[in-house]
Amino acid sequence: GKSTFAWEACRKWGAGEILQQYELMVLLRLREKRVQQAKTIADLFYYSRSADVKQRVVEEIENSDGAGVLLVLEGFDELPAQLRTEDSLFMDIIKGERLTKATILVTSRHWASRPLLLNDELHRPLSQHIEILGFTRKDIEDYLECMTFDDPSLLPGLKQYLSCYPIIASMMYVPLNCAIVLEVYRESRSDVNQLIPKTMTELYTSLVRTLLIRYLHDHPGYGDRYKNKSL
Repeated sequence: GKSTFAWEACRKWGAGEILQQYELMVLLRLREKRVQQAKTIADLFYYSRSADVKQRVVEEIENSDGAGVLLVLEGFDELPAQLRTEDSLFMDIIKGERLTKATILVTSRHWASRPLLLNDELHRPLSQHIEILGFTRKDIEDYLECMTFDDPSLLPGLKQYLSCYPIIASMMYVPLNCAIVLEVYRESRSDVNQLIPKTMTELYTSLVRTLLIRYLHDHPGYGDRYKNKSL
């Protein structure tokens, strides 16, 4: 929901519905290579229609040190690890070492945002921290214990698995994802040919594979019907 939230906020600002105290709202999708490769403030901005317009906007932002600008850094967790360190352009902006008068809105999965919350070197004051959660950590623990009651041997390995892959662990705050992760992990334990997923893409791929196999098992004639139709 990070991308949807950021885009909707920009759309409503453009329509004059919200955040009209800002003269300019800029959305930077941090997953984009063009953004990740930026070395200067000017590199962050892109306007395909007119290079002159882009140049004037960049100069105005830099000359005013970001006054009246709301900069949305969407998907901080999708930056490569080295760009989430102290020496990157993005950390300089967040900390307030660049564009000191701008307002910065950062969206992120919570596991990646914790260093920002614990950083004592922020020159730009953190005015608000909003965390949107489904399950709490206690809820997750209770759910996993309950759902592995029939096979307690699953739980230690599952906890170890989640501690090794924080991206997968971060998904567990959505209750439906808890069920998906548990089911895929359980299936990977029983099927030597199925690897334990390490990314979100691998997780959903494993889920689809599991569901297809179950469907074919429950409907043994499906393959024959499909073959006859293709013939």
